[in-house]
Amino acid sequence: MIVETKRLIVRPVTDSDRQAYGELLSTPEVASPAGQSMAPPAKQLDSWFQSEKATGMAFAMVDKATNRYIGSIVWYPVVNEKGEPDETRRELGYLMLPEYWGQGLMTEALRGSIQGVREHYAGIREIQASVLKSNTRSLHVLEKLNFRVVDPEVSLPVGESLTPKPQVLLAFSLDL
Repeated sequence: MIVETKRLIVRPVTDSDRQAYGELLSTPEVASPAGQSMAPPAKQLDSWFQSEKATGMAFAMVDKATNRYIGSIVWYPVVNEKGEPDETRRELGYLMLPEYWGQGLMTEALRGSIQGVREHYAGIREIQASVLKSNTRSLHVLEKLNFRVVDPEVSLPVGESLTPKPQVLLAFSLDL
């Protein structure tokens, strides 16, 4: 799936995106709202990159004007209550370089990407997303895209992120 918006191209990630991906996830302004308290080591970044790429639904956000990788959108697999893959749902994750914040680009990219999922992945019926309560920018993006809150307080235990303290998130959903 390749999606083109007014200012962006959202395309599958390639191995040539690995360095830019590492820079993105090592940027403190990006890492902190995503629940990371420190820059991940290179080996961890490699593991995450390969894992996300293996989902088959990891995408690079590219600025049309500069052809620069500016962010990432990943549609993670979801498992059902039995621990089996649920092909009707995906968990949305997204990050973008700080110098591109406040321009409506993430909303534009996600709107286009959601439409692309509707067109290319007919079996997906629901999108889930979880956001730290303190991440007001991301909360605003999901609100603009008509996601609804399904759980106002999800606790992420220590050890499931790179932060040494528990995290509280809001869980969202969007029906396709």
